[in-house]
Order: sequence, then C-alpha cells, then structure tokens
Amino acid sequence: MGFGLIFIGYFFMMNIPIGGVDVLPDAIGCLIMLAGVGKLILHCPENKWFGYSRIALIVFGILAVFVLGDQLATASGMVSEPLEKYFFGPLKSVYTLAIGVYHVMLFLGIHELSVSVGLPKLANRARRMTALTVVYYLCEIASLLGLAGLIAKMAENPDAVLSTINLIIYLLGSAWLLLTWALLLTCYMRICLEGDEDMPYRDNTHDQIVSYLKSKRKK
Repeated sequence: MGFGLIFIGYFFMMNIPIGGVDVLPDAIGCLIMLAGVGKLILHCPENKWFGYSRIALIVFGILAVFVLGDQLATASGMVSEPLEKYFFGPLKSVYTLAIGVYHVMLFLGIHELSVSVGLPKLANRARRMTALTVVYYLCEIASLLGLAGLIAKMAENPDAVLSTINLIIYLLGSAWLLLTWALLLTCYMRICLEGDEDMPYRDNTHDQIVSYLKSKRKK
C-alpha cells in the first residue's frame, strides 16, 4: 500500500556526514517515499492529505538536490562565503520548512485513513506525531535562523547554553524519527499487511487471538 516504501525512505532522513557530505542523501529518500505516497494516493484517492504530501515531497526533493550540491561543492572548496551566506543559508531554512510541511501532511493523511478504517488509537498517535513534528521543525528553523544563538548570548555562558539547546534539538529529532518509524511500521502491520495490498484493513495477530479466545468463551 506504500507504507513499507515510506518506512525505508525515512532511513535517508538520518544525517551521516563523511567529509561534509551526507552518505544517505535525502534526495534518494525522496524518490523512495514519492513511490510510497503514490501508492497511498492510488489506494486512497479521497484522502486529500496524501495528495498535499506528494506536492510537498516534490518540493522537498528538488531542494534536496540543491542541498546535496551545496555539500559536494563545499567539501571540494568551490563555494564562496557570500554564496553560502546569501543563497545556500536561506535555502536550508526553506528546505527544512518543506520537509516539515511534508511530514505534517503525511501524518494528517494517516490520521484520516486511520479514522476511516476504525483505528482510533492509531489516529490519536498520528495526531500526536503531527503536533510533535510542528514543534520539532519550528525548533530546527529557529536554530537555522540564529534564534538559538541570540538566546544563548543572553546567558552568562553562551557556549554552554547554545550546546545545550543544540543537544535538546538533536535528542528531540532522534525521538521524533524513532516515533515516526514506529508509527509507519504500525500502519504497515495494521492497515495493510504483506500480501493484502488490496485490502484496506485486516485484524493483526493480536486481534485474531483475542477474537479466538472470545469465541471459545461464548461456547
């Protein structure tokens, strides 16, 4: 149904730089997730949020190519300071915003789909992930715009405060990614099990066991 591909695509959201270049380029993850979102749209054409997430993902993917180019050029010493400051600097803020918008649209789509198939707990998880995504990406954008540095300058030990703020954002991002993986895995298991791509929902193993025990009690 598409959740498996999106789950794999999120591995490329991890930032593992070697020599200033991310070895897991977001651009590749975008292509994988775009295929997954396309499947979701195919199975859920009435879910407008998946359509919006595809638009945001395309913008995200285009910007990801520029960001990768910036990394490669910077690593080879081909980027001047003015170019980095006035072009690639603002570009990274817009890029981060596009990523955040994509995630929000995707989680809203999962929420709507979960409600439609009668999974209220999963719908609540998707709603909580939407709120967490907004908080996390606002923190990321604020950091990129230098607001964290301004706050740190008001403290007695600016370097320590800035390091603490960056650590908090990093830990928040790590927790967000793990929770996103967990949500997508649950969607894959509960909404579309392997081999049942044409079925909108089927009880998982736990539900089948509970149903079996209830039937035994009735007998």
